[in-house]
Amino acid sequence: IEIARGCIFKCKFCFYHLNGKKLWEYVKSPQVLREEMMRNYINFGTTGYMFSDDTYNDSPEKITELAKMYKTLPFDMRFSTYARLDLMIAKPETQEILVESGLKSVFFGIETFNKTAGKFIGKGMDPDKVKHGLMEFRRKYPDILVYTSMIAGLPEETLEDMDESFKFLTEEAKVHNVAWSPLFINSGSDMSVNAE
Repeated sequence: IEIARGCIFKCKFCFYHLNGKKLWEYVKSPQVLREEMMRNYINFGTTGYMFSDDTYNDSPEKITELAKMYKTLPFDMRFSTYARLDLMIAKPETQEILVESGLKSVFFGIETFNKTAGKFIGKGMDPDKVKHGLMEFRRKYPDILVYTSMIAGLPEETLEDMDESFKFLTEEAKVHNVAWSPLFINSGSDMSVNAE
């Protein structure tokens, strides 16, 4: 089910027309979502969803309002979604809101643990803080499935860096899936416009 379109962030490699949107822009209202969910429940018995939203946790207010609405449903919500790990670390109270809302699996686009590469692409949280935050999330919520994506070929990142990242994710954090993608620079993105 689509929750929202667009992203409040503007990662340097990415370019979509709705990047850099404001909070609550292009987001379905809780009431509209409730009507759709009730229709699906009554007609098909649907109680679990894959949420389509570029950044489901882009604001504590949004996930809180949606969590309130889910409590009015006659079933226990279960969902999977894309979320920003750095936001969950910066606002740890949102983790509990997400879990109590019905989060059962989450996809984190981590991209890199290399500090310089992270700054190049617009993901500036200290990599050690990200690693620690991921480990804490895994410890607190071991039953939530965690999928991660990483980018290969970022400036300043070596094969050794990528190998260390893979070992950390699989052996220490023990995430359920690590997906690697080669760097793809969208036409019109900051990285394509300012290639140097």
